Amino acid sequence: GIVYASMYHRILTPPAALESTRSVLLDVRSHVPLLPSVVPDELGGAVTAVTELLSFGHRRIAFINNVDDIPATHGRLAGYRQALTAQQVPLEPGLVIAGGHDAPSGYRAAMALLARRDRQAIGRDDLEEHGIIAGVEPAAVRALPGHEVRLIAAVLIAHGPAPS
Repeated sequence: GIVYASMYHRILTPPAALESTRSVLLDVRSHVPLLPSVVPDELGGAVTAVTELLSFGHRRIAFINNVDDIPATHGRLAGYRQALTAQQVPLEPGLVIAGGHDAPSGYRAAMALLARRDRQAIGRDDLEEHGIIAGVEPAAVRALPGHEVRLIAAVLIAHGPAPS
């Protein structure tokens, strides 16, 4: 079988050869209705992460987002807001920070939050989370979501030179 992957929930016309073999599309949908696809639940993932933090009593949860106009940017911010609203936690606009799509942006955002004494943050994507963890790891702050591959990469960044 073949896993045909893309990014950002794109809608593509995949190669015709995929129609004649067992195939699945990953983070992409097709104009061809015969091919199954799997895309991330951006909203649900953020709701789960923020709800987890809320379940431990945290009420000032920062969200480090991205400025790109992609489904993850909008879905995860909506999930962040939805989780706070469901627990009747007021949204503090100063705890939502937007930046670039890279580890140094995540690092700068984490450092800005730590300077303000905010203690929990979730990032919009892998690269931002690597930077966040590099910034917060020395202060023993937990970044969510924390998938194993992300954590391994983040630990390598955290114990090497800080992103500039």
